[in-house]
Amino acid sequence: MDGTNWGLNPHITKILLQTVIHKIVNYGAAIWVIPMTERKKKILTTIQRQFTLNITRVFQTTQNPALDSIAGTTPLHLEATYKAIYSRVTQLQVPANIENSTYDPQEFEKDHLLTTVIQQLHIRK
Repeated sequence: MDGTNWGLNPHITKILLQTVIHKIVNYGAAIWVIPMTERKKKILTTIQRQFTLNITRVFQTTQNPALDSIAGTTPLHLEATYKAIYSRVTQLQVPANIENSTYDPQEFEKDHLLTTVIQQLHIRK
């Protein structure tokens, strides 16, 4: 026994990460994510690191961004921030300010230029 088959199959581990861990972390993200502090980032990175190490089966000294890239996963803190902005703006109708960018609910309800052009083309037909 050489130990190459120990633990869960990497494919199963990736499915668990994407379907279970990401859903648990993103639950209520609109409330707890903003502001994303360094402490929150560290906690989320620690959670994801164990899974990405199992998925990639590389040395434990490998850096987290490299693990995420090799495993093909999105860092948890980035996904949680995205979900928080989306939930706040579209569902809660609350403006979100992230890194000098303001996302206003009224802006998302306006028709975009492309949508307006497509609608006008359909009216002409």
